[in-house]
Amino acid sequence: MNSDTDSHWQNENNCQNENKRQNKNTENTPETADKITSVSDTSEHSTNEYTAAEKINALRTTIDNLDAAIVHLLAERFKTTKKVGEIKAKAGFLPEDRKREEYQLDRLKRLAKESGLDENIAEKYKIFVVEETKKRHVRIIESETM
Repeated sequence: MNSDTDSHWQNENNCQNENKRQNKNTENTPETADKITSVSDTSEHSTNEYTAAEKINALRTTIDNLDAAIVHLLAERFKTTKKVGEIKAKAGFLPEDRKREEYQLDRLKRLAKESGLDENIAEKYKIFVVEETKKRHVRIIESETM
């Protein structure tokens, strides 16, 4: 396997391990304990609460897995953009590429819209990820010139 494939599987294993940790962390919480004891109550309301708590915990596990995957993907993205920054520094290119940024923003807006998200998510993503990437490129260039 190549390093990208290895990295993907490692990230997937990290997500599974995070899922196991999260399940252990939420199994005996006071909120869950209250819901579990209410199951012994025969009222329909208590049973519905327990079912709702189970559903929420399952969804939270999914959210935790998605968050872990996003963090791992961001790490991979920053590793790749670091390589771009190093190449830019050696070639004498500026860290900022406005044409690329405009292309990215348009593409991200389209993807957001196709995914049923508000296009403002693309703007926020650009501010968070692209601006951070540019800062890192500046640091790489500065370290190359020292």
